[in-house]
Amino acid sequence: MNSITNVLGIPHRFSTAYYPQSNGSAENAVKVIVNTVRKMCGNDTIDIPIGTTVMIRLPSRATKLSPLYDGPFHVVTKTKNGTYVLKDEMNDMLHRDYVPSELKVVTIDEKAIEDQVYEVKEIRDHRGPVSDREYLVCWVGYGERENSWLKSDAFTDPETIRKYWVKINELKKLDEERKAKLVNDDVPKQSTNVSKPMAKEVKNNSIPNGKKRKQTVPRNTRNLRNRTRK
Repeated sequence: MNSITNVLGIPHRFSTAYYPQSNGSAENAVKVIVNTVRKMCGNDTIDIPIGTTVMIRLPSRATKLSPLYDGPFHVVTKTKNGTYVLKDEMNDMLHRDYVPSELKVVTIDEKAIEDQVYEVKEIRDHRGPVSDREYLVCWVGYGERENSWLKSDAFTDPETIRKYWVKINELKKLDEERKAKLVNDDVPKQSTNVSKPMAKEVKNNSIPNGKKRKQTVPRNTRNLRNRTRK
């Protein structure tokens, strides 16, 4: 190996085993080369009969628990370029064609047809501890009376449960902000209020500068003083 790399001028770099993050670009390049060689050699021209049930490989996943394939779908026809036209369970055509490397042929047991998969509209509530928690599910195309309690392992996609807990946390945050606002509104505002009547009385009792207050004597008192003088 060393002689080959030296002759071809390839820098041989080692990476940690079972740690693809260290050489992810190299792994992606190898994947692209393998797919290109497979197509050039003609090994990618898989003939899938019309009406076959297939699954579509998803290009990426949100989490490790997210499904790897989407489906099932049915093959409608094969184009001249070797791609396939698919339709879903509702007989609606998909928006694009798919190459054979994106498809996976699956066999559906006739006995398992009754075990249908229903689409979840949203989760309304939850109950029970974390180890044995159940969720109240609302189904697409069904009324509120058809809502049912399911455990987390009954969901094929955990994204529905994740969205439900995001919604719960947002509602809890809004409730806490509303309670804090109500508490702040109930606190009385302290202010110094001056009694206006008292201030008016003080103003009336004030004596202007340079003026003396005129003393008034009752009329009876004046008559008594005059008599004593006589």
